[in-house]
Amino acid sequence: MYFDINRSIDTDLPKIQEILTHAIGRVAIFVVDSNARSRTWHDVLTNKQGKALGECLIIRQLYIANEESCHKTFQSGRGASNIDLTIANNQAIGSINNWSIHEQESCSDHNIVKYELGNDKYSHHDTGTIIKRRYIVTQRDTSKFLEIFINIMEQQVTGISTKEVGVEKLGEALTNGIQSTTKIEETDEELQDALDKACKTSFRQTRNTNKEKRQNNTNQFRDGHITSQC
Repeated sequence: MYFDINRSIDTDLPKIQEILTHAIGRVAIFVVDSNARSRTWHDVLTNKQGKALGECLIIRQLYIANEESCHKTFQSGRGASNIDLTIANNQAIGSINNWSIHEQESCSDHNIVKYELGNDKYSHHDTGTIIKRRYIVTQRDTSKFLEIFINIMEQQVTGISTKEVGVEKLGEALTNGIQSTTKIEETDEELQDALDKACKTSFRQTRNTNKEKRQNNTNQFRDGHITSQC
């Protein structure tokens, strides 16, 4: 997708929703020359277009696969920036691995972006084994995590908007919901899902070592019960 720098980004954002409407329940990956800059995707600044695009992605629960790099996706005589984005929906985010900006020169001002597509290597629900995820948490990314987590919770779990009731009321709504519900397991799954989505979007994942994988598999059965780590 290409977002023309000479027109309002609000003209192009509805295209994302149109594609998602046709891709419900399916893997969707967007490769976008966004002409939008944001610290969310590791640029040095956030401009008006980047703020609008970032809000659009949060509302639609889409994830930026771009990882921090010493290189930029776009470089010309006027400067360098990260305006080329790899965007994925919930069904696709676990399949994008080893995202990087290639050092090889391209035939344009845009650098080559590389990533691998495959099954989620961190979660194997088909075998009953859940491999422990670890994230590299930085102070810079915690505010992004909080914003995304609150947005997911208010949309999926509480059905309220912080713009209407304020962030401080969100915790109260969650507490009341948990105390009144009779479906504790379902509520727990919703919370875990919201945390998982927010972490995937905000932080970089580390890969488990072979030792950790063996230990996880060993600790999977304890006292006759299956345990899992997230």
